[in-house]
Amino acid sequence: MYFYDLYGSTYTGTFASPARVLLTYTDVNDDDILDGSSPQINANTLKFMNLDTVGLTWDPLSTSRLDKASNSVYSDVTHFSFYAAGSMVTVTSSLTQMRVYPNPYKPGSAGLFGETSFGEGIVFEGLTAGARIKIYNIAGALIAEVSDDDNDGRCLWNTRNKSGEKAASGLYFYLATSPGSSGKKTGKITIIR
Repeated sequence: MYFYDLYGSTYTGTFASPARVLLTYTDVNDDDILDGSSPQINANTLKFMNLDTVGLTWDPLSTSRLDKASNSVYSDVTHFSFYAAGSMVTVTSSLTQMRVYPNPYKPGSAGLFGETSFGEGIVFEGLTAGARIKIYNIAGALIAEVSDDDNDGRCLWNTRNKSGEKAASGLYFYLATSPGSSGKKTGKITIIR
């Protein structure tokens, strides 16, 4: 938000007193996940943020407040700037807190075991930067590999094999590895078609 004086110059001073700026978000079904967000953003993690125009980073304000009753996040600000509601993605240093969902996964369905805002597939979250996940069938054959190439702590397996065909219903095993360390995590996932 910029303000210009009568001569077209950008006003850069501070306000005489703080002004409240309120930004709203959409969560029609009240599941605490912002509607249409991809990757999924939990409303409880929302912060009122200010753009640092020098470092080009979004910084959460310490005065940020969340009002879930009105689906809004707000802050009292003292100057003009670029403001946004946002959530910080946490990239972990180990795979111990990794989550896999939905599990079991029912492609094409809604609800707890259906599609996420990431799209069709199974989400691996709480990853280390650059983590790799290998998916094996019950016979131990490697059928797919995915990785956190954008280093956001999440990735999606579209439940297709290396040939691009849909993986059959059944039990699968995953092996998640962290680059540059010996950290790894294994688990089971199920697809119900």
